[in-house]
Amino acid sequence: LGMDERVSGLRIRVENIEDASWVASNIREGLGPRYRVRPWEEVNASLFGALRLEKIAMFVLYSVFFIISAFLIASTLTMMVLEKRRGIAVLKTLGASNRRLGVIFMTQGMIAGIVGTISGQTAAFLQCLALGTFVEIQPEVYYISHLPVAMDPVEFAWVAVLSLVTAAVATLLPLAATVVLRPVDGLRL
Repeated sequence: LGMDERVSGLRIRVENIEDASWVASNIREGLGPRYRVRPWEEVNASLFGALRLEKIAMFVLYSVFFIISAFLIASTLTMMVLEKRRGIAVLKTLGASNRRLGVIFMTQGMIAGIVGTISGQTAAFLQCLALGTFVEIQPEVYYISHLPVAMDPVEFAWVAVLSLVTAAVATLLPLAATVVLRPVDGLRL
């Protein structure tokens, strides 16, 4: 670059990564406006911007998945209620209460929700491991060779709770179809 023996840049490593901005501002004040001082957050701003955008996009995508899964559970259970109308009518005629029949369909919906939650959580965990291990990015551009993947158990727990609540809410429509079914209407078919 024709700089002879002059220094063109200097990197400083801090013990606590959270202190990088504070250290950079102190160095900036000490050196004056003639020198450019940038903390790691500023150097990697494009990467963090992309990750922030990805997180928003993933939230929207997961919300759509939750809605679709709720409709799938509700439609499956509704179809089951419609197919078993005669059996439900016979059970009601024999004295089965709406509550007892509702528990059956609620249990089926929750089993579907639990199976979906466990399989989804397992797939997400494995994908996070794969992203942090196997996906390499250009260290010349981002100063890191792998994506920093942080798996937060609290986020996993919130997703599990939300998916189970979604499954529980999705069972309410078929539950209502069971309650309003009169034994006479079911036996006529």
